[in-house]
Amino acid sequence: MAKATKTAARSQSRAVAAPAAQTVALPMKLPEGFKMRKQVILPTLSLKPGEPHTLVVTGPMVKSTYVDPDPAKAKEKPATVMPVGNVATGEAMNLLVPAVMESAIREGYPGLDTNGQPEYVGRVFYVEKLVKRPGKRYFDVKLIEVEKDGGDE
Repeated sequence: MAKATKTAARSQSRAVAAPAAQTVALPMKLPEGFKMRKQVILPTLSLKPGEPHTLVVTGPMVKSTYVDPDPAKAKEKPATVMPVGNVATGEAMNLLVPAVMESAIREGYPGLDTNGQPEYVGRVFYVEKLVKRPGKRYFDVKLIEVEKDGGDE
């Protein structure tokens, strides 16, 4: 019980509101009187070394259902994806979550919020893929939870 109370208190003290919805420019002009209602397929964001992003998490991490037709890659574990919003542009996308980042988020935010969502949903993170460690298969990732100045107002 004490752990649940501690987790709930931590969730409340770090809550970060998602940025206000922003208009995203459409790649085409819609006929007069029409506007975009919902983006059905989101673009995928794959982190590249040295390209930082500030992202708000809009939903839980899930395993991708994509199956690569290349038989050599068919044995690989499915990718983990997470819906996010780019804080700078307001663009919605699916982030391909590096394994190091997935582990850090799941360990750092293990509980659920009052709506039954993982604790990390609704939080804002600065994310940057770093260099590959010598002799390792993975890249390090800089992951920092951030909040708007004035935090708990």
